[in-house]
Amino acid sequence: MRILLWPLALCTVVVASATAAEPVLKISADTGFLDDAYALRPDGEAVADIETDGASSAKLRTTAFGGKPVKVASVSANAVAIYFVTPGKFVVVSRDPKTQKMSAQLYGGSGKIGATDQISMGKVDGRWIIFGHSESHHGKGTEHVVSAYSTETLALITRRDFKEDGEGRIALGGARLKPVWWQDGFGTLATLKAGDYDKAHDIRTPDKFALVDILSGKVREEKAITDMLGFARTMAAHKDHLEEAFAHFNDEHTGLLVSDGLDEYEVKLRQPIAMYQIETLRSEQVDDDRIAVSVVTDPVNPEALKHQKVDPDFFELYIVNRKNHTAQLALRLAAEGRPLSWQVRGQRLLLLRKSKGFDRGGVELDLYDIP
Repeated sequence: MRILLWPLALCTVVVASATAAEPVLKISADTGFLDDAYALRPDGEAVADIETDGASSAKLRTTAFGGKPVKVASVSANAVAIYFVTPGKFVVVSRDPKTQKMSAQLYGGSGKIGATDQISMGKVDGRWIIFGHSESHHGKGTEHVVSAYSTETLALITRRDFKEDGEGRIALGGARLKPVWWQDGFGTLATLKAGDYDKAHDIRTPDKFALVDILSGKVREEKAITDMLGFARTMAAHKDHLEEAFAHFNDEHTGLLVSDGLDEYEVKLRQPIAMYQIETLRSEQVDDDRIAVSVVTDPVNPEALKHQKVDPDFFELYIVNRKNHTAQLALRLAAEGRPLSWQVRGQRLLLLRKSKGFDRGGVELDLYDIP
């Protein structure tokens, strides 16, 4: 895990074009539609999806590269995520529409996770773990309960209970820590560690940034904070993300930034930001070396309006190198006026072409090779 505290840097300019691509695999529903829960196997050689009517019927299917969809099992029509465990095992996460609580079921096995606020999968020390997180509020503050489960069986590995005091800090190993964000799918808690008391000078030293490992229940790494204003900006950016590295626009929506731990740098797209639909930005931490970032061009961008025309919209996928901060435009595909969602595993992109005018699900899953 890298914890960096560098000033804002400029990422190397991306290439201006990407190789035209055709799907190497297309998947559609025989009946109903494809739900938003789908998964690309880590090696990119198989896809799991859910074919549903959105109400009472939902089928978990798997499609091997070059093959056709095969039904695995009937599942909840409220599924929100699928995790590939092994070639023959899947974890399906569902959300209760009334309580909004999540639960999980292992297919190809018999494990279950009961109702909790959130369920996510993260990689800690090279090991994939499924985490459940619940949050409750008491008189003094907030209580966080994090449970770690085996991906193979959904057996409980460990459970951590963190109770904040009146100052929003938790006690851990004699230290007082203020939770500021979660990462690694709830596998790591980022905190502010209260400074030590300097008896000789009768002062308390500044807070430090500390990462708490949920599996061990100990502080894994800590670092001095030299720029509190920059750290406040970093905290705000991390608020809605469970990954260590992700992309977001600056406050003025004039530049695209990548936040990676405490490091932050700008990524240059092939066109000015005004040429894109701001709300279509998505990113995914692919592995320790790469972040995948996508955005869709705006058909009514300033140049199109100037010429009184509507441009076609394009989905652009960029691969950002986390080590040298270079970015490359990997794929540029026709968006067809549809909302899109996706996953990147290995050297492949799985793209869900969503329905027009209907928020849930889509009409086709397309698998692309990433050059």
